[in-house]
Amino acid sequence: RSSDYPVTHDTTVTLKCKDTFTSSGGSKTVTCTDGTFSNPSFTCSDGCSIQPDWATKNMETSNPRSSDYPVTHDTTVTLKCKDTFTSSGGSKTVTCINGTFSNPSFTCSDGCSIQPDWATKNMETSNPRSSDYPVTHDTTVTLKCKDTFTSSGGSKTVTCTDGTFSNPSFTCSGPQIEETKEPESTNGELGKSYGILLLLLPLLSVSV
Repeated sequence: RSSDYPVTHDTTVTLKCKDTFTSSGGSKTVTCTDGTFSNPSFTCSDGCSIQPDWATKNMETSNPRSSDYPVTHDTTVTLKCKDTFTSSGGSKTVTCINGTFSNPSFTCSDGCSIQPDWATKNMETSNPRSSDYPVTHDTTVTLKCKDTFTSSGGSKTVTCTDGTFSNPSFTCSGPQIEETKEPESTNGELGKSYGILLLLLPLLSVSV
């Protein structure tokens, strides 16, 4: 124990790693030779805690549970994407190397909700139904024009890419409203008839 020091020449003592540190290499014994211990032939590597950048990358620990951290050196853990996020890329495992985890080789992409501008463009979701949103990353959905609106242009499908849908390549136009023409006024014809009648009145009087 530390209270037994100093020790005499040619004494062999046993070392160990501190808590959360893991030993690797050779023997844990060292020998006192004329006032100096021999060099240890093993190393102590630090364990790993949950990495702050996992949250910013929309990842979280899957196995072991967060309550089991820190883990010891050389431990391999499994990550997963947060809810509504979809994984793509490589392995979901990372390894603790002397206090730091290896970098994840996969990415987590956000899903997509119904876009507010669809309503302003007179569009709505056709497949899937609105109750199925949000959809996962890389999902392709089909839009349609609202009732009484007519589509023109390109495809009605849009794709979710990390939280945002691609722009629709079609447009929705409303029904054409025909202008109502007012009936032509007959006042002009009545005026002409009244004028003719006034001209005929003197002739009628003479004939009588």
